[in-house]
Amino acid sequence: MNKYAYTLNNPLRFIDPTGMYVCKDDPADGSSHCASQQDQEFEKTLQTLRNSKNKDVARAAAAYGAQNDDNGVTVGFANNLNTSGGQHESTLAFDNGRLFAKSEVLIASGSTGTAFAAIIGHEGSHVADAQDMAGGIAITDIATGKFTVGAVISQYASEQRAYGVTDAIYRSANQTFYGCGNASCALGAGSSPIGVASRIDQILLANPQLYHTADGKPITQKNPGGNVLNIRVPR
Repeated sequence: MNKYAYTLNNPLRFIDPTGMYVCKDDPADGSSHCASQQDQEFEKTLQTLRNSKNKDVARAAAAYGAQNDDNGVTVGFANNLNTSGGQHESTLAFDNGRLFAKSEVLIASGSTGTAFAAIIGHEGSHVADAQDMAGGIAITDIATGKFTVGAVISQYASEQRAYGVTDAIYRSANQTFYGCGNASCALGAGSSPIGVASRIDQILLANPQLYHTADGKPITQKNPGGNVLNIRVPR
């Protein structure tokens, strides 16, 4: 409910003239915006992904924002991420009578090449899912906070699509991604485009520390977990 959320609650330091993503490593004095080498490599890679012929890859890249978009995405870099290279968190936000997804993306420092592009695309796919779900939510009564939800996108469905983006990026680079350490769940070049969904299932099961529901059970098609905005959907 904070109207300054898009400037990280600091409107005196940050502005958002283009509506693009905010970079967490901007200097405290506000002397530059997204000017670090990591930020520049991110934008360069993002531009390549925006031009992808694969619609899911292009959708993931677009989710970070383009000129004149106001989408509440923050991008940062971190060491020792306990993930496959990136992580994200999306929540439902409210500003000036509209609901939107507020997303924070972290990318492993030192990531390069195809792995770097795949992390950006993978996490961007999650952001796009959060934005799609938020776009389908309508406030029915502001006084009581009641709302209706259109499409509910589960964690499982979002991971399937995000790893589909990972597969497409590695495949276009003629490289292979091993999500569980062996060829049985390989994505990208050298793997068949048939059966990608089942191999993604194996990746999810092989990494229960990352992909589990609130009660600790693995995320599967039959146990899809919560939704991408972490909200309780009214029934």
